[in-house]
Amino acid sequence: MDQSEFKQLARRLHNHLIPHLGAAFKLGHAQDVLAALAGVRDARELRAHPERLKNAIVDLEGAERICKRVERSYGTKVDAELLLGELRGDFATHRTKLTPGELPRAWICDVCHKLIDNIDRGYVIWKSSVSGKDHDFKIIHQSDCDLADHDSSMALRDCLGQEGLNMLLMFLSPGKMLRPFEKGPRSSIPDLDEWVDFVRRVQIPYYDLARQLFNHPQFIADFRDSGEWTTYRPETLKAALSNPAYKSE
Repeated sequence: MDQSEFKQLARRLHNHLIPHLGAAFKLGHAQDVLAALAGVRDARELRAHPERLKNAIVDLEGAERICKRVERSYGTKVDAELLLGELRGDFATHRTKLTPGELPRAWICDVCHKLIDNIDRGYVIWKSSVSGKDHDFKIIHQSDCDLADHDSSMALRDCLGQEGLNMLLMFLSPGKMLRPFEKGPRSSIPDLDEWVDFVRRVQIPYYDLARQLFNHPQFIADFRDSGEWTTYRPETLKAALSNPAYKSE
C-alpha cells in the first residue's frame, strides 16, 4: 500500500464512520484510526515510519483492529465485515449483512407531513397528463390527505417488495419480451430523478424518514463526497437518523 491508497481508504473510512460519530469526526481522525492497519498509533507515526505502510493489508483482521481502535477511542462499536466491505468496495460483503426481504415500515405524508406507520393507511397518488406522462408522485394518508388535482392512485402496499418493484418498472419499459410488439419507445416518466427518489421511498428501509435530512447543511457537508450507492444504504440512513448533528435547531 502506498500513501495515495492510504488516503483513499481514509476517505472511505471517514464516510463510513460519519453517521456513527458525527461531524466532529474529521478526515484526519480517520487517518489516525486507519493507521491501525500498519500497527502504529496514528498517522503522524506512520509518516515517520513509511515502511510500515508497505506491508499493510486490507483484510478482516485489519478491519477488526480498526474497529477495536474506534471503540477504544470513540466508544462506538462498528461491524468489522461491513467496514471491510466499505474499504474494499465489496458489494457482496454489504449484501450479506442486510436482512433479506426487509421493507420500509414508515413514511412521511407529503400533504400533512405526519408519520404514516401503518401501511394500510398509506396511499400513492400522482398526476397523469394527456400526453401519457406520469409525475408528481406523492405518498399520503389514504382518504384523509387526498389532493383533487392528482388523478391517479394506488395502494402503498402495491409498491413494496419484489412484486412492487416489478410493477414500478412497468412505468419505464414493457421489458424485453413485450417491447418488440410496441411501435415506439414507451416511458411515462419525464423526470428520472423524481422517479428514482420515489422508488427508493417505497423500496429502501429508512430512506423516506431520512429524506428530511438531505437539505441539512451538516448532512450535506458530511455526505457530499460519499459513494452514489453507499449514502442510501439502510444502515447508513438508520445511523444518520439517530445522529444528533443532524437534528434541527
